[in-house]
Amino acid sequence: MSDFQITLKDRSLERIEGADAYQQEGQMTTFFQTGSGRNTVDTWSTRIASFRTSEVVIIRRLDPMREPDTHVDDRSGARDADLHVPPMRDRGCGGLVRTVPLVSDRSAPAPRH
Repeated sequence: MSDFQITLKDRSLERIEGADAYQQEGQMTTFFQTGSGRNTVDTWSTRIASFRTSEVVIIRRLDPMREPDTHVDDRSGARDADLHVPPMRDRGCGGLVRTVPLVSDRSAPAPRH
């Protein structure tokens, strides 16, 4: 199993844990757990989380072997281990995701409601 991190248009990050693959389904990008030994999304795959494709900017597969506290953000000097990690939450389809604020040296535009 892998983890994925996606960046949405509003510059927020979502981390999808336990997904093996993703694919576009209509207007949604859906992340799946494929099961042992299978490398393709099929009828036995479990949907973990879905996002509106038009809102997704970046999808990254996270390396499970990488130590999370070894990354230093060159812009701020902050280490990943110094950041507060929000709790996991259910996206409504059985998968747990974590919303993480995006760290940037540019000021973000005010969110539109």
